[in-house]
Amino acid sequence: MKVERKEILKLAITVAAIILVAVGFQFGSRALLRTDTPFTYVPSGSMRPSLEVGDLIIAEGIADPSGIEAGPPPNGTIIIFEPTHSVPDVELAIHRVIHKEFRDGEWYYTTRGDANTRSWYWETDIPEENVKGKMLWRIPYLGYVPMALQTTLGRAFVVILLILLIASMFYDVLRPQKLQIPS
Repeated sequence: MKVERKEILKLAITVAAIILVAVGFQFGSRALLRTDTPFTYVPSGSMRPSLEVGDLIIAEGIADPSGIEAGPPPNGTIIIFEPTHSVPDVELAIHRVIHKEFRDGEWYYTTRGDANTRSWYWETDIPEENVKGKMLWRIPYLGYVPMALQTTLGRAFVVILLILLIASMFYDVLRPQKLQIPS
């Protein structure tokens, strides 16, 4: 069985193009939305009814921190931020700004989930450098995909899927061709 170099080259170019598009999308969206965290998901019900568990959040960076609005729902700006204190299982939080204060040349924010009756200790005095962005859009249910990828089972599923995809591409290139008998 002779495999043509042209077929293998075409396969390699296809795989490289897929990788380049994925990496380009990630870097492009970061640049376009001016934040290192352009996509995140809602992990809990603390923002109900405004946001639901599993919503995908598209965020944009904040050019002017003074433009973040503070107020009760639905008026305050919904921000994505790093909590001021260590919180188990919380790298980033998505809550509404209910109070802001300018002191010592910097903005500080207090947030609260719409479904919560009070702010938690870790969402008070949030300095502006902890704010990763503000919510631009939400896409219902699509956040379940990155949520699933946080689990071992979800990661295993993606690895198996990639292996099957690559195997099927190689199978197409390497499978024996039927002999054509001239008539």
